[in-house]
Amino acid sequence: MAGWPDVNEFTDFLIASGLYGITPTALQGYLDIQGALDAAVEEWNDTTKYWPFLSNGNVNEERRFQPPALTPLLDLNSGLITCTSVTVDSTFANPTGNVRTELLDYWLKPDTARQRGRPWTYLLIRKLWFSNAPQSLIVKGEWGYCDAAHLPSSARRAVMALAAQDLLPQIQTGISHGGLIKLTEGDSSKEWGFRELNQLWQGIVDKALRQGYVRQIVG
Repeated sequence: MAGWPDVNEFTDFLIASGLYGITPTALQGYLDIQGALDAAVEEWNDTTKYWPFLSNGNVNEERRFQPPALTPLLDLNSGLITCTSVTVDSTFANPTGNVRTELLDYWLKPDTARQRGRPWTYLLIRKLWFSNAPQSLIVKGEWGYCDAAHLPSSARRAVMALAAQDLLPQIQTGISHGGLIKLTEGDSSKEWGFRELNQLWQGIVDKALRQGYVRQIVG
């Protein structure tokens, strides 16, 4: 896989749905295809609670957190694909802070993340790190649910379905007077209302979300 769908792949998705011409009409040429895809990715990130869901490839991205005071659990507010380092007590006066050791000072959780091909989403800390300095805990690594090579097909299809839902009102206005279109599958044809087509796409999204992509918040 090469990451999120591009304009060409999404256009093929719309053509296969009967909503976009192989030779686009003048009105179809004004559709913001890339904008719909970008908005769909943002919605997918928000729905799954991974910011981002798809890693940007930076394996040394730093994110700051407030050290936990009442629990040994630190929610990472996203997924962590690889962990480069965990540093505490990083302040203006001491920007380098103190590096902690994995399996001695903290554990990456959940335990089964690697076996299931999923990211870590929180840390278990051996002892509480008391610090009055806000945002003094730094976790460095590659953030996301997955990298481009491991992006699930169901997630990619869900993003295209979300993008199609975003464009549907404009497409409906441009190509339909009676509110119905005809989709052909194999040797059979069926008249579909735009409402039914929207429900079909929502089903693609809902099915993907049932794969366990929604991050559970801890702490």
